[in-house]
Amino acid sequence: MTMMEVGIKVLSPIETFFLPLENLIKIPSDLWEQMAEEALIEDYMAKQDNPDNPIFKRTFPIELERNQIKILEEFSGEQPQREYEPCPPDIRCLSTHAPFAYSIAMAKNDIEIRRKPTEYRGWTLINASLSKASDEAFAEYHINNNVPRGCIIGAAELVDCVNIDPGIWKYVFDNPNYFKKPIPIKGKQCPLWSAKSDIERKAFDLAWNQIDR
Repeated sequence: MTMMEVGIKVLSPIETFFLPLENLIKIPSDLWEQMAEEALIEDYMAKQDNPDNPIFKRTFPIELERNQIKILEEFSGEQPQREYEPCPPDIRCLSTHAPFAYSIAMAKNDIEIRRKPTEYRGWTLINASLSKASDEAFAEYHINNNVPRGCIIGAAELVDCVNIDPGIWKYVFDNPNYFKKPIPIKGKQCPLWSAKSDIERKAFDLAWNQIDR
């Protein structure tokens, strides 16, 4: 006999529910429609000891309100499996003017110009500063300037640092992530900074768990 379950991964907070197939018909139509609109990102098969009895599971990434999560908890008959991870201590954050921050996170630009080189490579949180000094650049990237500022709005992998002129360096980014939920935190002027205070570490944790890595 083949058993089937559907996994529903809630992005914030990050939780996973596995619902028996027969319970799917009990989900309210509006909630099911929201889940059905989301992209199916992962299909996988997990086998029990008996290879002839596979359990098929499909995972849908969705973002739900707290009251909707409570509905799923009732249908699942179990507590959600939390997958929250603390941010690694070596992760850095780049603070830059809002147009440039959003252009990187939204995959409209993959570089940042700086006057200092860096040997850091890896995931980098992107902080949109409060400054409006470069707001004319929003039009260049076709981004609405009515955006949250003074917060971490995404992340990308810093993959290279290239000297393009005397005293001018180009940071090259890949795998951009644009966060659905910006995390308010004051930025810093240094090229790449790490979390030092409890507030900064909490902000980094929240950001780390929004990265599709």
